Amino acid sequence: MSASSARNVACEGPRLVVHVGPHKTGSTALQAFLQDHASWLRERWGVTVGFQGGPKSFAVVKNGLVGGNFFPSTEAHLAAVSRLQQAMSFLNSGLNSSSLVVVSAEGLSYLKLGHWETFKSKLSPEPCLSAVVLHRDAVSLLRSEWYEVSKSSSNPMSFLSYMADRQGKLDPDEHGDSERQLQLLNMLNKVFDEKVDAASYDYLREANCSVASFLICNASLRLTGKSWAQCRGSLDARASNVVLNKAVPHAAIDVVRLAKARYASKQATRKHERPCKPWPLVNKTSRLSASTDVKLAPTPSHPEIVAAAEQMPLKCERLDGLFHAEMEKWFALSGALKPRSHPKPVCAVDLTSLEPRHWRLIDKLLPDCQGSKLVAGCARLGSLWGLG
Repeated sequence: MSASSARNVACEGPRLVVHVGPHKTGSTALQAFLQDHASWLRERWGVTVGFQGGPKSFAVVKNGLVGGNFFPSTEAHLAAVSRLQQAMSFLNSGLNSSSLVVVSAEGLSYLKLGHWETFKSKLSPEPCLSAVVLHRDAVSLLRSEWYEVSKSSSNPMSFLSYMADRQGKLDPDEHGDSERQLQLLNMLNKVFDEKVDAASYDYLREANCSVASFLICNASLRLTGKSWAQCRGSLDARASNVVLNKAVPHAAIDVVRLAKARYASKQATRKHERPCKPWPLVNKTSRLSASTDVKLAPTPSHPEIVAAAEQMPLKCERLDGLFHAEMEKWFALSGALKPRSHPKPVCAVDLTSLEPRHWRLIDKLLPDCQGSKLVAGCARLGSLWGLG
């Protein structure tokens, strides 16, 4: 039987809808909603949540399938396999007791073809599978990821450097696509035999429609008309109460980078004195990251850094044209509705507009260096700043 013929054969098993993210498209809030309202979803809409625990708990499936950077005999590997078995057991229990099950884990977006085959082989009974994936403006997606990895670091890279690094690590797939969201869509169409429901995260936000509503009312229940409106209204009312992340100015990352460059300039101008202490290296795993002293942990999420960032002059530019062709291809392949508005421009601290009052704010954030005088040296600071 050909693949096209197989798609026309009605599936007789329970339905399993797999939401794969990707990251930074509202997945954490969705997972919190599914867990908090699991009983209501089953009783009111006949939808069973196929995982337990808090947001990201189903990520154990990805960890167990991929294996991580350890050998099969290590304690870490055995623990990952055990968690995978527990998660699959809970999921299969849902498939045996319900006709419609949903799971969500943005970590699944990193699975390769072999991992998906292993995942499907562990499902019992064999379900009717479909996938849900969201698209987000590529620059906004990268910017959100950049902030996530930078907010607890005292040594963050610039956004342009991060964007170049992330995109430069991708090899073209079999379709010749090297943009991550296109590669993910291509993979899901292959794994799920083109049974993929896709939507624009940006469009859903424009329409004031929650990701939960799209997953449940559209992709899972496939409602239309009044039934869909009723479903969406009831889910959106509950989903609107889920707020997990509070954004801070992305310019806070630039303030940390400016402070680090300023401190390096301070070290370079010291003469015949004991050297300054090294710039504090802090990341999200460091004990210092939770410090209340900004001089010990100068990270973008620190309140004093945020306060300084809010007073900095900004320079903004649009970068969405960099991924225009890839975006058009994604929407053509998925059939999803496009957002009407343009993405927000990318803003950074404008070095050319900094005044003495701005430098004084930055100087207050620097670790003590034996009270030495700091030479402004704007030209030198510009080279240390490393724009672009």
